[in-house]
Amino acid sequence: MLESMPHFALPRTPSSHNSSSPMYSIMPDTGVPVSPLIYGDPLFETCENEEKELGESIAQMVENIEKVGCAIKTLELNRESMIKEMEAKRMKQEECVRRKEFCKVVIMKSWLEMARKHQLSITELNLTAILPTELLIYIFTFLTPYELVHNVGLVSHKWNQLSFDSVLWRGICLKKNIVVSPPANLNWIRKNKPRSPSLTCRSPLFSPSGDVRMRLSSPLCSPSSLNSYVCSYRRELNWLAGKCANASLKGHKEIVWSLHYVPEDNSLISGSEDMTVKVWDLDEGICTQTLRGHKNGTICLARIGRRVFSGSADGSVKVWDLDAGVCLHTIQTHSSVWSLQIIDQGRKIFAGCVDASIKLFDVETGETLQHFRGHSAPVRCLQIAEGFGGPIVSGSYDRSIKMWDMNGNCVNTIRAHTHKINCLQLQGDTMVSGSHDTLVKVWDMNGNCINTLKGHDNMIHCLQFRGDKLLTGSSDNSIRVWNVKTGEHLQTFKNPSAVCALQFDSNLLMSGFEDSSIQIYDFSANI
Repeated sequence: MLESMPHFALPRTPSSHNSSSPMYSIMPDTGVPVSPLIYGDPLFETCENEEKELGESIAQMVENIEKVGCAIKTLELNRESMIKEMEAKRMKQEECVRRKEFCKVVIMKSWLEMARKHQLSITELNLTAILPTELLIYIFTFLTPYELVHNVGLVSHKWNQLSFDSVLWRGICLKKNIVVSPPANLNWIRKNKPRSPSLTCRSPLFSPSGDVRMRLSSPLCSPSSLNSYVCSYRRELNWLAGKCANASLKGHKEIVWSLHYVPEDNSLISGSEDMTVKVWDLDEGICTQTLRGHKNGTICLARIGRRVFSGSADGSVKVWDLDAGVCLHTIQTHSSVWSLQIIDQGRKIFAGCVDASIKLFDVETGETLQHFRGHSAPVRCLQIAEGFGGPIVSGSYDRSIKMWDMNGNCVNTIRAHTHKINCLQLQGDTMVSGSHDTLVKVWDMNGNCINTLKGHDNMIHCLQFRGDKLLTGSSDNSIRVWNVKTGEHLQTFKNPSAVCALQFDSNLLMSGFEDSSIQIYDFSANI
């Protein structure tokens, strides 16, 4: 039958070709060469690939089985080692139990001997009964405020009283440089829901664990029992955590450019672009006086006793009697007044003017006593610097800070910023300036820059610092709190409008805004 097939169906294998070649392999049992067409058939190739994959899979499984075997051996060895270690620790535990029981006997014998010595029953025997109060308080000074409140204060009623001892907390406040003062009593604010402004905390100043939300309260202690030192400490925690009650004072119609706090009667004086000066009673949250007379915006304020001085863009300084609510004098400056400083117990006043000059006036007569010339742009801020080379320090839109003597001579010039200087304040031998360049700089009185505080996104309008705390207000709608010594940013208060003026004391933060409102934050509200 093979001989009857066409010649092309049986290609001959050349004698010179290797018969083991796939193209000319021999079909088993028949000796017939396999056609090369078989190797191009998809079904054949599929079977061949599957055979190859199964072979590889079997080889991998054999390898895995060998690895599992090795792992089992390792686990068996680890198990035996762990059993031995467990038995050793069990023996140590038994030894600890025996030592504990021995210690119980020794300690009880010691306490019973002490009870007989002090003639006390065993139920009365504790450190409070044995140690003098002074010694207990001394021991407590080595503890953190958190431990005093949350541990010591919960031991007993007597320990609770000692943990809030005024001498103990006075030392804590002194160590933390906390200003001790009674809390504010602004009930009209406390009726509002307390808020925690948007802030960023950077420094765990008061809690060893970094938790600034530590509560100074316990089941054994009511707020009325806290002494002024504890209240002051708690208020500092509120400052750092942003816990406060707040409310708005509304009455101005335009930008609030200046604020002046009067702690003697807890009142606030504000000056606005609406040409008025308003006096606010912070105990009640109401406006008690509106002083009218300026013909342009009221830019700056100063006060001594019951007299208030207001500087205006109308080129005048007015002297007001707060008790009578009347203008006593008007001093013509012939240029817009952007800053004021009082000297000589209110008999003289400096005015920083838009014409780049500083003028010294006699308050009673309105006479110009001295001209200070040297700036080349409006003088935006003035500060008294007696004892540091000159009586007055000025900051100007010409980007410089100048120090002057009483003869009108400039004794020092600091090229302070790359843009207009808006605000300036002195405390001791430290000076702080804020500028349109968004920076706050800390200086010594020789003009050396100690630190540069970065964080605001727009011009700095106002600043104030007291102790270690520096507050800065900006057109980026924020008030930032800094540690002026370290330059550390502590928190940020976000507001709905640009911050143009601010004042603060231990309890209160007062800020004036571009939208004509005044915001009061009371940090003693939840004490």
